[in-house]
Amino acid sequence: MIKDIAPHDIIAYTEALGINDVVNHSSYFKPNTVYIAIKGRQFDGADFISNAIKSGAKMIIIDDKDRYMRESANYENRDDIKFLFVSDARFAMNVLIKHFYPIGSQKIKGITGTNGKTSSAIFYLQIASMLGFNSAAIGTLGTIKCNAGDIFKCEHFEPDLLVQYYPNGITTPDAIILRRQICLLLESRYNCIILECTSQGLDQQRMDHLSIDAMGFTNLTQDHLDYHGSFENYFTAKKRAFSHILSANGIAILNLDSPEFDTLAKICSERKSGIRVLSYGTKQGDINIIKHNNGELKLNINGAEYTTKCHFSTIQVKNLMCALGLGIASNFDVKQMIEMIPYITLPPGRSELITCYKNSDIYVDYAHTPDALSVLLSSMQYELAKKNRETCTRGKLMIVFGCGGERDATKRSIMGKIAQNLADFIVITDDNPRNEDPSYIREEIIKECYSSKIHVVAERSAAIKYAIDHVEENDILIVAGKGHENYQIIGNNRIYFNDAEEIRKIIKQKTM
Repeated sequence: MIKDIAPHDIIAYTEALGINDVVNHSSYFKPNTVYIAIKGRQFDGADFISNAIKSGAKMIIIDDKDRYMRESANYENRDDIKFLFVSDARFAMNVLIKHFYPIGSQKIKGITGTNGKTSSAIFYLQIASMLGFNSAAIGTLGTIKCNAGDIFKCEHFEPDLLVQYYPNGITTPDAIILRRQICLLLESRYNCIILECTSQGLDQQRMDHLSIDAMGFTNLTQDHLDYHGSFENYFTAKKRAFSHILSANGIAILNLDSPEFDTLAKICSERKSGIRVLSYGTKQGDINIIKHNNGELKLNINGAEYTTKCHFSTIQVKNLMCALGLGIASNFDVKQMIEMIPYITLPPGRSELITCYKNSDIYVDYAHTPDALSVLLSSMQYELAKKNRETCTRGKLMIVFGCGGERDATKRSIMGKIAQNLADFIVITDDNPRNEDPSYIREEIIKECYSSKIHVVAERSAAIKYAIDHVEENDILIVAGKGHENYQIIGNNRIYFNDAEEIRKIIKQKTM
């Protein structure tokens, strides 16, 4: 009969065997470690047990009973190798992560949602640094730092383990890498840390080892259905941020405009520890917009009115309100935070104005989901209408975008229809096709579109040039989908490519 070892008892075994680290991936194998054999979607960690032992692992932890029986039998004559069966290998791993990488009572801030996580995190980072804290954000951009009092320049912390271990990018890293990164930040006195929490990361318990005392929620729209299988499963993963990850007596900062608000607020109210909900929205909430036009922003925060300068779009103002909520949860002074707003800048690749050509603005944006594309184009429609009124012209709204390969395929035709309905000139191109046929992806995007304003140009640089060639006076052109990214993934090859650099190069050639 197999006896399930209580995860907390495992620490005693590691100390008896002289183990000094925990690993869960073949890339991290080294002597004197405990190897956590986790069964993933593509690979089974148990398949690498022999390699882990050859590399010096002294303990193997596994939660598959059949594999435990077979693998442990292979080493029953080895007194220097210990096999342990547990009911939940990920939980056991998080227990060991806390043991080998202690961070004391350090509190972390979290942000989850489909769109707006990076903007909200970077806004919070800037507020914290301007208020005198050495701050860091871990997420889609990597590990970004900002020293107390410094102007935000999107500088990477060194070493940036997200860049080092995930060259193709990641938002929420593996639990061990995440913990190591936080330890390195704390050693360098970056004590104000915010983490982007993805649905995959939540589902795989990547941040269960952390004490997150405030969690922001932006919105929930279609994405990652290739991983979760359904929107319901996607939301279930997101709910873990508030049912499991947010610490006892923590604060949830929830978007009141989101249909998911009531469900998340109910989860928080049912927590025995008592989770305080801080709401924000366009019309109601603890933080809400009173007025936002002509560069002026008036907010109501807990019943008091504040006015400041802000040139962000409405969607970015909502991300800013989420960041302000996280600031309130951090006991930052509200009046001081409001004073910082005119100095806050957008993260790279988020509605980033790259250049002006023929009196037309050319932007790069990270929008790669249906909702993000819809919000982006609607926002730019408003900007274009204002521009047309001011110049008495009829400029057009132009967009270049594609969809990633080996990712949620159901969103492709939806995004094609959104572009058809909201833009005047559309160029469909490639965006990280990976091992899918790029032409098939492009066909999927336009399969429900019936408009002569849609153009298909396969190669991304050629597509950007094609769009710029068709720019006329007072247009707005957006190159969407990649934002800050500096690569294209074609097959298994990672090729350097940056939308902003490509735009500047094409404009330079045209103006020489």
